[in-house]
Amino acid sequence: MRKIVTIILIQLILIFGIINISFAENEPNVTPTNSGITKQEKEDQTIDQTIQGAKNFISNANTSNTINAKGLKEGVDIIYNIFLACGMVVAVAGGVALGIKFMTGSISSKAEVKESLTPYIIGCVIIFGAYGIWKIVITFMQNFN
Repeated sequence: MRKIVTIILIQLILIFGIINISFAENEPNVTPTNSGITKQEKEDQTIDQTIQGAKNFISNANTSNTINAKGLKEGVDIIYNIFLACGMVVAVAGGVALGIKFMTGSISSKAEVKESLTPYIIGCVIIFGAYGIWKIVITFMQNFN
């Protein structure tokens, strides 16, 4: 049973940690403002010069690159649905295994199954609760557009 809970937790970590999409350009259009500055000059730089350098960096940034929202949504939906399906399969398989063990086992194995139910139920609540939270967030975000 601990293996099932571990698998569910790994899936959740993957669901929330695997989405690393970057839309950075190969060559940025921003030229460094501190090229040619020696280490001593960097150490002697005032806060005003640092702030001005940051403002120059922001004003020279290329803002023509935008996020393709439709493509991002499609990619996230595919990944999420795959993990949701895997989570459902694991939850059902774990429930079936616990049920069979409970029906066919001895008194001591029935007690072990009852102890295993708490982590199993928590894992199911996390998997299906994440789906519910996901749908609620999507619904609210679509209402704001």
